[in-house]
Amino acid sequence: MLIKKLLDYASQGALTLAFLHKHKLVHGQISSQNLSIVENGTLRFGHVDFRDNLQFQDLKEINEQNLKNLQSEDIHNFGKVLYSLSELKEFYDDQNEKQQTDYSTLSDPVCFSRHSNGHLKEIIIKLLNKNVELRPNANQLLEQVEIQERINIQKHLLPNSQYPIEIAKSQFSNYRLYLAQLLVEITGSSVQDRLAIAERGEFAKLVNILKWARNQNKEFSRPVQLWVCEAVQDLINENKFAAAIGLEQSEIVQQLKQLLGTDLELEEVKFVQANALKLFTTYANFKQHKKQMHDIGLALAVARNIKSQCRGVAEKSVMNIVNLLIGYNKLYIKPDQH
Repeated sequence: MLIKKLLDYASQGALTLAFLHKHKLVHGQISSQNLSIVENGTLRFGHVDFRDNLQFQDLKEINEQNLKNLQSEDIHNFGKVLYSLSELKEFYDDQNEKQQTDYSTLSDPVCFSRHSNGHLKEIIIKLLNKNVELRPNANQLLEQVEIQERINIQKHLLPNSQYPIEIAKSQFSNYRLYLAQLLVEITGSSVQDRLAIAERGEFAKLVNILKWARNQNKEFSRPVQLWVCEAVQDLINENKFAAAIGLEQSEIVQQLKQLLGTDLELEEVKFVQANALKLFTTYANFKQHKKQMHDIGLALAVARNIKSQCRGVAEKSVMNIVNLLIGYNKLYIKPDQH
């Protein structure tokens, strides 16, 4: 049971790192002191203060090789975390230095006392390899057979009891895993690849998640609502055909309208949520799309968000309305009318 739980942590960490690294971001502070295991059993990396993170102070100076090295350091540090969780003691990089061993040729350079064999041990050894060229990157870690098996098992886990809170926790975990995988897949994908993702029906799944979240407490609803909007934003950005699919083949715009207009309090609306809806009014720009969004009262629903204290939310809300008004004028007002 412990090995399975540790493999679950490995899969959660792999998804997190794959998402960060595909965005060309580095965590930079992964350690056993900078993580937590929350109530629902999820491994959560600590926050990074980007203002104090040297890698972001002069981003232009970081070339591809330097970025690759920093990301590999994330992988190595995650290996140290998994070792600590497995062996219940810290791993120190210099603990085997006295041996003067070539880590690229030694099959078992790391000393294990609690787990002497198995897939978890093999994964940890790979992550702790001192040879950066032989250390897997985040995508390679995610593609490990054992990692994929744990992800697939977690997708189909049933709640341990029929209590509503346990059912909600189980569903939240399933949705969180689905959204994490979707975001990793979308990140860095081409316009054509993102269109293919939209064509396989992902918008309908996102609609169902928003409908489910509406009936949950904020502990479950707010995170998934945010992740759904991030997925929508990344799917349709500069992709008018994906935006058209979302509008024509699902209720995603109606659900976003309800989310930003009534489900969230004004102070709860985040930039990514306002931007997801704004991108529909930008890229779903065929005449019938503009009319459809105008007719459902989209502009009126988001008008209150102009008062948001978040400048980005206010700006995106104004742009939503302007895009719709421009479309409305083109549809209903003749050029010679003033």
